Amino acid sequence: MHFLLGVIYNLIMTKDNSIALVLSGGGARGLAHIGVLKVLDQLGIHISAIGGCSMGGLIASLYAAGTPISEIEKIARKYSSTREMVKLVDLTPNHKGFILSQNLRSFLSKIIDKNINIEDTKIPLFMNAVNLATGREVILDHGNLLNAIHSTTAVPGFISPFEDKERILADGGVVNNLPVSIMRTKTIRPILAIDVHQSLSSFPISGNASNPYPKSRIPEFLKEYYLAEIIKTRILTDLNLSQNPADLLLSPKIDPNISLFLGFQKVNELIEAGESAAMANKENIFALLK
Repeated sequence: MHFLLGVIYNLIMTKDNSIALVLSGGGARGLAHIGVLKVLDQLGIHISAIGGCSMGGLIASLYAAGTPISEIEKIARKYSSTREMVKLVDLTPNHKGFILSQNLRSFLSKIIDKNINIEDTKIPLFMNAVNLATGREVILDHGNLLNAIHSTTAVPGFISPFEDKERILADGGVVNNLPVSIMRTKTIRPILAIDVHQSLSSFPISGNASNPYPKSRIPEFLKEYYLAEIIKTRILTDLNLSQNPADLLLSPKIDPNISLFLGFQKVNELIEAGESAAMANKENIFALLK
């Protein structure tokens, strides 16, 4: 009986003229996702399922909850200023991150209804996180939406994790920054994936061995750590995509000096990068519907 229902469901879904969308993590670079969504909206592309990691998870959540893309763009412009970003930071010693969970949740509650559950969103939604107690990836597809956003955006060492009685949840990018593999288990629709993570080739390395990053705005004490994180995330993402490729993968061209935390103020440039990538692939996106 369950098999028969599954067959019927698949037959119905194959007639659905829509795509599934997966948005990667990337901090400030993730604002480019807004530009992609703007173009998809303009082209009339129906999104039947959406998933994301970290910043991609936050933007996916807003869109899935029914926030118009024009409003998401306004939110990004309003809260990407240095003045607003500083409000999130707490430099008090002995905390688990520069951004405390209460600061983050106070910010998120301004743009997300704190009582809404993932099951209540207008578009089927998921995010991912990593359980720091076990090292395993966690799929966030039910329960409180605010808790899920907190979990997927909690960059270890920078944003304090979400904790409950059994789990310590942090940024899913630690294990799967572009969770196409999860989307594959949830839909048979063609998958469009957007990867905004910095590639090693785009990292502004130059100079000599003693000073290889003279163009980078990343603080001196973080450069090697950040570079190592780029390498790790890039390798894991490429490995995951080789095993679970998207039907179409877009990588917006973003200034390499815009990193995880640096570059929020370039919100206009980032949104335009997403728009350019989507418009340049307009025919490929339409081809997914066929």
